[in-house]
Amino acid sequence: EILFDRAEKVIQLATADAAVDKANLQLEELNRNITTEAVEAVRQLQFALQQKALTERTLKIAKDRLDAELERYRAGRLSALDISNAQQSFAAAQEQSISVNDQIFRAYLALDRTTGKLLDSWNLKDKVKDWAYVVQ
Repeated sequence: EILFDRAEKVIQLATADAAVDKANLQLEELNRNITTEAVEAVRQLQFALQQKALTERTLKIAKDRLDAELERYRAGRLSALDISNAQQSFAAAQEQSISVNDQIFRAYLALDRTTGKLLDSWNLKDKVKDWAYVVQ
């Protein structure tokens, strides 16, 4: 019986060691995934911010062109079709600006989520506690 108890403890120890090894591997994988997600979120944010700079220049050029075209139209040197084209270019630049702002917002959200700062960044920590209380 002593031999049996010892063998059982050896098996329990081996099982516990295997569980610890498995948990460590899972932790390493989780850390790699988090690092990959964080790097990707930073990359997306950097790209979106670069796009923002380009979009702002494009928007300014389109606005300046529209203003110039309107002056020429008022002076009788352009048709309504030319004004319409300039307005469409400006509207497209505005849509692109909105899209880039959305990309920036989403990149910040992804970065906050990945780094565990989502609730703090958006002042939601207390609200989540309130929601948890309501759910109970």
